[in-house]
Amino acid sequence: MKILAPAKLNLFLKVVNKRKDGYHNIKTGVTFLNLYDEVLIETSRKKQNYINYFGPFAPKRKKFNNDIIKKLLRFIYFEEKKKFYLKIKIKKNIPFNSGLGGASADAAAILRALYKLKIISKKMDVKKMSLIGADIPMCLKSKDCIAEGIGEKINYKIKRKKNYFLLVKPNFSLSTKKIYSKFKLDKKNKLYSNDLINTVSKINPKIRTLLDDLSFTKKNNLSNMSGSGSCCYARFNKLNDVKIAMKEITKKYPNYWVFIAKNIS
Repeated sequence: MKILAPAKLNLFLKVVNKRKDGYHNIKTGVTFLNLYDEVLIETSRKKQNYINYFGPFAPKRKKFNNDIIKKLLRFIYFEEKKKFYLKIKIKKNIPFNSGLGGASADAAAILRALYKLKIISKKMDVKKMSLIGADIPMCLKSKDCIAEGIGEKINYKIKRKKNYFLLVKPNFSLSTKKIYSKFKLDKKNKLYSNDLINTVSKINPKIRTLLDDLSFTKKNNLSNMSGSGSCCYARFNKLNDVKIAMKEITKKYPNYWVFIAKNIS
Protein backbone atom coordinates (compact mmCIF):
# COMPACT_ATOMS: atom_id res chain seq x y z
CA MET A 1 0.00 0.00 0.00
CA LYS A 2 1.22 3.48 -0.90
CA ILE A 3 0.23 6.47 1.24
CA LEU A 4 1.21 10.09 0.61
CA ALA A 5 2.39 12.17 3.57
CA PRO A 6 2.00 15.91 2.83
CA ALA A 7 4.20 18.56 4.40
CA LYS A 8 2.63 21.01 6.82
CA LEU A 9 3.29 24.74 6.89
CA ASN A 10 2.84 27.04 9.89
CA LEU A 11 1.24 30.31 8.77
CA PHE A 12 1.56 31.73 12.25
CA LEU A 13 2.87 30.36 15.55
CA LYS A 14 2.30 31.91 18.96
CA VAL A 15 3.91 30.50 22.10
CA VAL A 16 1.36 30.82 24.92
CA ASN A 17 3.27 29.55 27.96
CA LYS A 18 5.54 26.84 29.31
CA ARG A 19 3.88 23.84 30.94
CA LYS A 20 4.93 22.05 34.10
CA ASP A 21 5.98 19.01 32.05
CA GLY A 22 8.50 21.12 30.13
CA TYR A 23 6.51 21.39 26.90
CA HIS A 24 5.19 24.70 25.58
CA ASN A 25 1.55 25.46 24.81
CA ILE A 26 1.19 27.07 21.41
CA LYS A 27 -1.43 28.36 19.00
CA THR A 28 -0.69 27.89 15.32
CA GLY A 29 -2.42 28.17 11.97
CA VAL A 30 -1.53 25.33 9.60
CA THR A 31 -2.03 24.44 5.97
CA PHE A 32 -0.75 21.45 4.00
CA LEU A 33 1.26 21.39 0.78
CA ASN A 34 1.63 19.36 -2.40
CA LEU A 35 5.08 18.30 -1.20
CA TYR A 36 4.89 14.68 -0.12
CA ASP A 37 6.89 11.89 1.42
CA GLU A 38 5.83 8.57 -0.09
CA VAL A 39 5.18 5.76 2.39
CA LEU A 40 5.12 2.17 1.13
CA ILE A 41 3.82 -0.30 3.70
CA GLU A 42 2.97 -4.00 3.82
CA THR A 43 2.64 -6.64 6.50
CA SER A 44 5.62 -8.90 7.10
CA ARG A 45 5.74 -12.61 7.93
CA LYS A 46 9.06 -12.15 9.67
CA LYS A 47 8.80 -11.33 13.36
CA GLN A 48 10.52 -7.98 13.06
CA ASN A 49 9.82 -4.57 11.56
CA TYR A 50 11.78 -3.36 8.56
CA ILE A 51 12.05 0.43 8.14
CA ASN A 52 14.05 1.86 5.25
CA TYR A 53 14.41 5.42 3.99
CA PHE A 54 15.40 6.46 0.49
CA GLY A 55 15.06 9.52 -1.73
CA PRO A 56 16.64 13.00 -1.80
CA PHE A 57 16.39 13.58 1.96
CA ALA A 58 17.03 10.08 3.25
CA PRO A 59 19.64 9.75 6.02
CA LYS A 60 23.04 8.46 4.92
CA ARG A 61 22.59 5.08 6.60
CA LYS A 62 18.95 4.86 5.44
CA LYS A 63 17.89 5.00 9.09
CA PHE A 64 17.22 7.81 11.57
CA ASN A 65 18.49 7.81 15.13
CA ASN A 66 15.58 8.12 17.57
CA ASP A 67 13.18 7.14 14.75
CA ILE A 68 9.62 8.41 15.24
CA ILE A 69 8.24 5.34 13.42
CA LYS A 70 9.76 2.98 15.99
CA LYS A 71 8.31 5.13 18.78
CA LEU A 72 4.90 5.02 17.11
CA LEU A 73 4.92 1.24 16.76
CA ARG A 74 5.91 0.77 20.41
CA PHE A 75 3.03 3.05 21.39
CA ILE A 76 0.55 1.10 19.25
CA TYR A 77 1.74 -2.24 20.66
CA PHE A 78 1.09 -0.91 24.17
CA GLU A 79 -2.32 0.60 23.36
CA GLU A 80 -3.65 -2.24 21.20
CA LYS A 81 -2.17 -5.04 23.33
CA LYS A 82 -1.10 -6.92 20.21
CA LYS A 83 1.90 -7.17 17.93
CA PHE A 84 2.16 -7.08 14.18
CA TYR A 85 5.13 -6.68 11.88
CA LEU A 86 5.58 -4.36 8.93
CA LYS A 87 7.84 -3.71 6.00
CA ILE A 88 8.03 0.06 5.56
CA LYS A 89 9.84 2.06 2.89
CA ILE A 90 9.70 5.84 2.95
CA LYS A 91 10.80 8.11 0.12
CA LYS A 92 11.92 11.31 1.81
CA ASN A 93 11.00 14.29 -0.37
CA ILE A 94 10.39 16.58 2.62
CA PRO A 95 13.62 17.99 4.12
CA PHE A 96 14.15 16.84 7.70
CA ASN A 97 14.75 19.33 10.53
CA SER A 98 12.99 21.92 8.40
CA GLY A 99 9.81 22.72 10.34
CA LEU A 100 7.69 21.09 7.62
CA GLY A 101 6.60 18.18 9.81
CA GLY A 102 8.02 15.37 7.67
CA ALA A 103 8.50 12.88 10.50
CA SER A 104 5.01 13.43 11.93
CA ALA A 105 3.54 13.27 8.42
CA ASP A 106 5.19 9.87 7.89
CA ALA A 107 3.90 8.58 11.22
CA ALA A 108 0.37 9.79 10.43
CA ALA A 109 0.53 8.14 7.00
CA ILE A 110 1.43 4.82 8.63
CA LEU A 111 -1.51 5.20 11.01
CA ARG A 112 -3.87 5.81 8.07
CA ALA A 113 -2.51 2.69 6.38
CA LEU A 114 -3.01 0.60 9.54
CA TYR A 115 -6.61 1.82 9.76
CA LYS A 116 -7.23 0.86 6.12
CA LEU A 117 -5.63 -2.56 6.66
CA LYS A 118 -7.83 -2.94 9.77
CA ILE A 119 -4.79 -3.79 11.86
CA ILE A 120 -5.63 -1.19 14.49
CA SER A 121 -8.79 0.49 15.78
CA LYS A 122 -9.71 4.09 15.02
CA LYS A 123 -10.66 4.45 18.67
CA MET A 124 -7.04 5.00 19.63
CA ASP A 125 -6.36 8.22 21.54
CA VAL A 126 -4.54 10.29 18.93
CA LYS A 127 -4.03 13.10 21.46
CA LYS A 128 -1.49 10.90 23.24
CA MET A 129 0.40 10.67 19.97
CA SER A 130 1.24 14.37 20.17
CA LEU A 131 3.76 13.34 22.86
CA ILE A 132 5.47 11.18 20.21
CA GLY A 133 5.29 13.84 17.51
CA ALA A 134 3.49 17.13 18.13
CA ASP A 135 2.19 17.32 14.56
CA ILE A 136 0.86 13.75 14.28
CA PRO A 137 -2.77 14.56 15.23
CA MET A 138 -3.10 17.35 12.64
CA CYS A 139 -1.27 15.30 9.99
CA LEU A 140 -3.84 12.51 10.30
CA LYS A 141 -6.36 14.63 8.39
CA SER A 142 -3.90 17.00 6.67
CA LYS A 143 -6.52 19.74 6.48
CA ASP A 144 -6.39 23.47 7.19
CA CYS A 145 -6.61 23.95 10.92
CA ILE A 146 -5.73 25.92 14.01
CA ALA A 147 -3.94 23.81 16.61
CA GLU A 148 -3.44 24.57 20.30
CA GLY A 149 -1.91 22.93 23.36
CA ILE A 150 1.14 21.05 22.09
CA GLY A 151 -0.75 20.29 18.89
CA GLU A 152 -3.49 18.00 20.18
CA LYS A 153 -6.37 20.52 20.31
CA ILE A 154 -7.42 21.05 16.70
CA ASN A 155 -10.08 23.21 15.05
CA TYR A 156 -10.77 22.27 11.42
CA LYS A 157 -13.59 24.78 10.93
CA ILE A 158 -11.54 27.04 8.69
CA LYS A 159 -10.80 27.13 4.99
CA ARG A 160 -7.84 28.95 3.48
CA LYS A 161 -7.72 30.18 -0.08
CA LYS A 162 -5.27 28.66 -2.53
CA ASN A 163 -1.81 30.21 -2.59
CA TYR A 164 1.66 29.47 -3.88
CA PHE A 165 4.61 29.21 -1.52
CA LEU A 166 8.29 29.63 -2.22
CA LEU A 167 9.97 27.30 0.28
CA VAL A 168 13.63 27.85 1.12
CA LYS A 169 15.53 25.41 3.34
CA PRO A 170 19.03 26.64 4.29
CA ASN A 171 21.98 24.26 4.14
CA PHE A 172 21.89 23.93 7.93
CA SER A 173 19.42 22.55 10.45
CA LEU A 174 18.19 23.74 13.82
CA SER A 175 17.44 21.89 17.05
CA THR A 176 13.83 22.34 18.16
CA LYS A 177 14.80 21.36 21.70
CA LYS A 178 17.56 23.99 21.81
CA ILE A 179 15.27 26.69 20.41
CA TYR A 180 12.54 26.14 22.99
CA SER A 181 15.10 25.89 25.80
CA LYS A 182 16.40 29.37 24.90
CA PHE A 183 13.00 30.87 24.13
CA LYS A 184 11.81 33.70 26.39
CA LEU A 185 8.14 34.64 26.26
CA ASP A 186 7.61 38.27 25.24
CA LYS A 187 3.91 39.08 24.77
CA LYS A 188 4.82 42.55 23.47
CA ASN A 189 6.67 41.07 20.49
CA LYS A 190 4.48 41.68 17.46
CA LEU A 191 7.22 41.97 14.82
CA TYR A 192 6.88 38.45 13.43
CA SER A 193 3.93 36.07 13.04
CA ASN A 194 6.16 33.27 14.40
CA ASP A 195 7.26 33.86 17.99
CA LEU A 196 10.31 31.62 17.56
CA ILE A 197 12.00 33.75 14.90
CA ASN A 198 13.85 36.05 17.31
CA THR A 199 15.28 33.09 19.23
CA VAL A 200 16.22 31.24 16.04
CA SER A 201 17.87 34.36 14.59
CA LYS A 202 20.06 34.70 17.68
CA ILE A 203 21.19 31.08 17.26
CA ASN A 204 21.82 31.58 13.52
CA PRO A 205 21.51 35.13 12.09
CA LYS A 206 21.32 33.72 8.55
CA ILE A 207 17.63 33.01 9.19
CA ARG A 208 16.81 36.69 9.63
CA THR A 209 18.80 37.56 6.51
CA LEU A 210 16.89 34.97 4.51
CA LEU A 211 13.55 36.23 5.84
CA ASP A 212 14.48 39.80 4.89
CA ASP A 213 15.35 38.70 1.36
CA LEU A 214 12.08 36.79 1.05
CA SER A 215 10.11 39.81 2.28
CA PHE A 216 11.69 41.92 -0.47
CA THR A 217 10.51 39.64 -3.29
CA LYS A 218 7.87 41.34 -5.41
CA LYS A 219 4.18 40.67 -4.85
CA ASN A 220 4.57 38.36 -1.85
CA ASN A 221 1.92 38.82 0.84
CA LEU A 222 3.69 36.99 3.67
CA SER A 223 7.23 35.93 4.57
CA ASN A 224 7.70 33.63 7.52
CA MET A 225 9.44 30.63 9.05
CA SER A 226 7.61 27.32 9.44
CA GLY A 227 7.61 25.82 12.94
CA SER A 228 11.02 26.04 14.56
CA GLY A 229 12.72 26.17 11.15
CA SER A 230 14.97 26.17 9.40
CA CYS A 231 12.66 26.33 6.35
CA CYS A 232 11.42 29.84 5.53
CA TYR A 233 8.94 30.86 2.86
CA ALA A 234 7.15 33.62 0.99
CA ARG A 235 3.50 33.40 -0.06
CA PHE A 236 2.11 34.53 -3.42
CA ASN A 237 -1.28 34.68 -5.14
CA LYS A 238 -0.04 33.92 -8.65
CA LEU A 239 2.24 31.20 -10.04
CA ASN A 240 4.13 33.57 -12.32
CA ASP A 241 5.05 35.80 -9.38
CA VAL A 242 6.45 32.92 -7.33
CA LYS A 243 8.47 31.72 -10.35
CA ILE A 244 10.09 35.15 -10.69
CA ALA A 245 10.90 35.15 -6.97
CA MET A 246 12.35 31.64 -7.24
CA LYS A 247 14.87 32.79 -9.87
CA GLU A 248 15.92 35.67 -7.63
CA ILE A 249 16.30 33.57 -4.47
CA THR A 250 18.01 30.65 -6.23
CA LYS A 251 20.59 33.04 -7.67
CA LYS A 252 21.26 34.54 -4.25
CA TYR A 253 21.26 31.20 -2.39
CA PRO A 254 22.59 28.56 -4.82
CA ASN A 255 23.33 26.09 -2.00
CA TYR A 256 19.87 26.25 -0.41
CA TRP A 257 16.96 23.97 -1.28
CA VAL A 258 14.26 25.99 -3.06
CA PHE A 259 10.84 24.60 -3.99
CA ILE A 260 7.50 25.96 -5.23
CA ALA A 261 4.46 24.45 -3.52
CA LYS A 262 0.75 25.17 -3.22
CA ASN A 263 -1.63 24.33 -0.42
CA ILE A 264 -3.89 21.31 -0.93
CA SER A 265 -6.40 21.61 1.92
